[in-house]
Amino acid sequence: MYPGIPPDMAPDEALATYPETTPDPTPDTAPATWPDTAQDIDLWRDNPNWPPETLPATNPDWISETYEEATQVQDGGFEVAQPEDDKAPSSLLGGVGSWVLGGWPRASRARYGRSKRQHRDYTALWISPLEVELIAALEMLDTQHRRLPQRRVDPNVYALGEIAGHNIVIVGMPQTGNCSAATVMAHARWTFPNLRFCLLVGIGGGVPVTTDNGRIRLGDVVVSKPTGPYPGVMQYHRGKAQAGHFEPTGALPPPPAVLLSAAQALAADRARSATDPLASNLARIDTTIEGLRKYQSPGRAQDHLYRPTYPHQVAGRSCSECMCDPARRVRVPRFRGDDRVAVHRGTIASGELVMRSGKLRDKLAMEYDVLCFETEAAGVLTDFPCMVVRGISDYSDSHKNDLWQGYAAATAAAYARELFSYIPHNHEDDPES
Repeated sequence: MYPGIPPDMAPDEALATYPETTPDPTPDTAPATWPDTAQDIDLWRDNPNWPPETLPATNPDWISETYEEATQVQDGGFEVAQPEDDKAPSSLLGGVGSWVLGGWPRASRARYGRSKRQHRDYTALWISPLEVELIAALEMLDTQHRRLPQRRVDPNVYALGEIAGHNIVIVGMPQTGNCSAATVMAHARWTFPNLRFCLLVGIGGGVPVTTDNGRIRLGDVVVSKPTGPYPGVMQYHRGKAQAGHFEPTGALPPPPAVLLSAAQALAADRARSATDPLASNLARIDTTIEGLRKYQSPGRAQDHLYRPTYPHQVAGRSCSECMCDPARRVRVPRFRGDDRVAVHRGTIASGELVMRSGKLRDKLAMEYDVLCFETEAAGVLTDFPCMVVRGISDYSDSHKNDLWQGYAAATAAAYARELFSYIPHNHEDDPES
């Protein structure tokens, strides 16, 4: 650490508040120790005299002359050869970004360029817990930015980019669940102090009810919106017995007004348009690539809804493999007039356990007007404004499988991308405007 700088102060704030204490790491005045934390690295990176022409004599033995010259790569990051002795701590190499800790380039700052964006420039957080959701999210970016340094205690791996002029932080989760979601959110808010709101985007289990936009089916999108006494998300795993029925407890904040207004404007424009902007967003995912083929629609012939009282026959096997009776399926209309993605807005139920019961699904849906079930929203919504966007990948019953996960993740991401086009830019959040 450096004299006079509190250890918990964000790098950008430290530079602005204590410019006189910023080290001058030239060969003649190199400190006794090399930077060891993300905060130290950020301070060194922002010093106009860094890097020196030669490395200080006090550098650790794992920083050696075996490093090759850094080369700029297409996404704006940097690639550096690993040291021959491979003594660089893996925790550092993975946590701060390869352009900083993958090696210390000996060329001047001007050659590599300084990032035009800093942590405080990012105002929107996009959380996609599962890998299948994260890939779809990354495909929606207009441009992807170079990663920024972060604290060693922050285990999140962020992807930075831009959609419709908004600087966005995209992050996945090490595991699903409300507790993991709350931890990811807490670290993200510290690392990016100017985050205004969050979108929780991914897949969920649908309830086969009819809304203003038709019956909820696989591949549709459900978006949280305050309805009746509920603010958009209710916790079905928390409550108390009350006069013979279950009463959910625990208040959650509604989505921020700016996101509710943007969702309403998007819905109005889609209703008036002959073409669907979500279709062009879906087309951004090149499903001819082997790793992206899962994002194709399986087709309506694979959209099967079984009666809530008919359970899946063999756990771990598909309905066709265990010969679930087709006569127990519920007939649903094949088409709604066109092939566009239907978006339903209303209450989403969040709990610690995945909903796998058609009977319980319908009971809760009837009592609380639930449209969708998922497992992360309550953790994110505890103390931060958020809107939940879920692509329907199953019907929240025992017949659920992975067939629709890719396409459902894609439709949710396509909706989230379009939503950014309706979110206004604030001058304080966009210095270049």
